[in-house]
Amino acid sequence: MAIDSAGHLSDEGTHKCLHAIPPHKRCKLHIPFHTQGKLDNERHEDERRTALEAIEKLLQSKKTTFISDPSGLQAKRAYTIQSHLALIVKNGQKVKESLQDN
Repeated sequence: MAIDSAGHLSDEGTHKCLHAIPPHKRCKLHIPFHTQGKLDNERHEDERRTALEAIEKLLQSKKTTFISDPSGLQAKRAYTIQSHLALIVKNGQKVKESLQDN
């Protein structure tokens, strides 16, 4: 170790060129990729199920009032969301299949 002109310690005499080791291209995951995908799918199914229960509860409530009327745009959107979730949760359709116009 030596002291340079600025008064800092330096390794001028012992300077060795160390190459940085590149990161591994494939690293071991804590949870395997396919297992994580299955867990995500199960979590999404649970979220959709709870969303369907919540919107059905909202639509059945007598306290629910829509801005315009029961046949207005807001009500139609709510019923559309309910039917979309019902197709996915109860009938087991996939999201892309349920979005197609019949």
